[in-house]
Amino acid sequence: MRDGNGEQGARALRAGALTLTYDSAGVRWIRFGGHEVLRGIYVGVRDAHWRTIPATIHDLTIDARDDSFRIELTADHRHSEVDFRWRGTIVGERSGAITFTMDGTAQRTFRRNRIGLCVLHPMEECSGRPCTVEHVDGHITSASFPTLVSPHQPFLEVRALAHEVVPGVIAEVRAEGDIFETEDQRNWSDTSFKTYGTPVNLPFPVEVAAGTRIRQEVRLRLRGAVHSRSISSDRAEAVRIEIRDTPYAIPRLGLMLDVAQPLSSRDVTRLRAMGLSHVRADLDLAAADWKSALGAAVSQAEAIGVSLQIAALVPSAAEASAALTALADAAVEKPGVSSGSDRGISSSDSGIDAWLFFDRATGTTPATLITTAREIFGGRFAGRLGGGSNVHFADLNRNRPPGNLLDLLAYPMSPQAHATDVETMIENLGSLTSVRETARSFAGEVPVALSPLTLKPRAKSGAVVLEPLGALPDHIDARQNSQFAAAWTIAHLRAAAAAGIESVTYYRTVGSDGVMDRDSEFPVYQALADIGAFAGGRVLATQSSDRQRVDALCLERDGHWRLLLVNLRAEPQRVQVPPLHAAPIDLDAHAVLRLDFETPTKKGDSISESPFV
Repeated sequence: MRDGNGEQGARALRAGALTLTYDSAGVRWIRFGGHEVLRGIYVGVRDAHWRTIPATIHDLTIDARDDSFRIELTADHRHSEVDFRWRGTIVGERSGAITFTMDGTAQRTFRRNRIGLCVLHPMEECSGRPCTVEHVDGHITSASFPTLVSPHQPFLEVRALAHEVVPGVIAEVRAEGDIFETEDQRNWSDTSFKTYGTPVNLPFPVEVAAGTRIRQEVRLRLRGAVHSRSISSDRAEAVRIEIRDTPYAIPRLGLMLDVAQPLSSRDVTRLRAMGLSHVRADLDLAAADWKSALGAAVSQAEAIGVSLQIAALVPSAAEASAALTALADAAVEKPGVSSGSDRGISSSDSGIDAWLFFDRATGTTPATLITTAREIFGGRFAGRLGGGSNVHFADLNRNRPPGNLLDLLAYPMSPQAHATDVETMIENLGSLTSVRETARSFAGEVPVALSPLTLKPRAKSGAVVLEPLGALPDHIDARQNSQFAAAWTIAHLRAAAAAGIESVTYYRTVGSDGVMDRDSEFPVYQALADIGAFAGGRVLATQSSDRQRVDALCLERDGHWRLLLVNLRAEPQRVQVPPLHAAPIDLDAHAVLRLDFETPTKKGDSISESPFV
């Protein structure tokens, strides 16, 4: 069958023993039976600020046969100064080979950080597994995909990369048209390793003159006993959820403050009902108004009745001591901020329970900065002294502060550092444990604060204000007030608890990147309130037969149980929860269903079902 209407929807395809999906000018989920060989192959166009410029696709044709296919398309990446067009051909053969060719031309002169083909190797199938690397000079080395998150590129000057999919079957990826290398994308909360063109040790941004041609090709082929395997990878009709007797602490919940926007009495009432432990305020100590911002943060935390975490952006090393002294002196003057000699701060106190210090230029916490902070703040305040990264985990992983200097290790997360689609956001929930284990490898058992968690990455402090990629500012996701955001957040909290995260600071209190606006609460508000009602309790591990479709969070406190079932997909899903719920449960698109019950091991328990509205 040949489609020539330019339709943009996803399309299931086969190449011999491989199954895959065409989606948005690339291919995804290349599988050999039940094993994921590659997570995807696509073209990335990154501007001078590392933003991914989206593509407009036209002239799309898909010639799909029973065991082969050919795709042709044209893609335009246009935004601000960037104007790049490429013609793509993706061919899947009966042998199981897939070849992706990009042939592009700059339509005008612009600057870029990177343009070219990217190959994603799945974390679940590859982490810790051996591989062979053929380098551009022809020599071959034996290596392994990293188990812990690698701070730097594990494979350099790559021409081909091969790993065993199942015993006797090898997948080889060969790339042409540039010098390729591989990075560990878990540094940015993704669940993949990425092989891409143009090494990062070359200068960037680079001017691309009008008329410049860029041609690259990636070819995947299987070697070995390929045709002896079934290609079936059909999903079961119903997702099965099991509750395990493995307890985790419920991470403490917080939100970010916008101190420039006063909270109304209605805002305060709604926030007090969420069961929060803390709020976070960012103070830029290079700004003229940071003292008034501190006062507003203390007042808002007191009104909500929660503790306060201060994230202080500290000027250069030469100014750090004076800036931190001024901050400590200003904090002592604020009502509600306790000193170390007065009392400790608990999760219910409206005092400062954590100070996070970040270098303003890098967004990280050098050893010299936290040492200076300890000299100035130590003994004066009850709050813990911490830091880590205010940008990405990658920045912390490459600039590791000594764990013995920190009371709290903090780093942020966004599931959309590289891609914005729902599938990637769901997949990236799987990165939390390996990132936490990596942090433990260099910081020991220092408690970890995931702070903040935002759907889209925040702009770095002091960054140039850019023309947005879409109708909204780049840090705002239109799905913030959607049912999907609520379902995803519940699944994220489940993953954070399993990873051993002590606290998570989600979103903002009020606003388009918050949990509510002035008029109404977003669905994510109710999701966090349902979790906050069990603060101080525990999470019981759950197992889903398909976490890409349905996830579950089970909470318990004082004999009371709450099971939150979440449909992460835009299609209805059927769920089985034996033996807790005898009949199958049907969940609408992105629905959340709350089941409240007591002592579930006894027969005849009463279960209250609450659909999420």
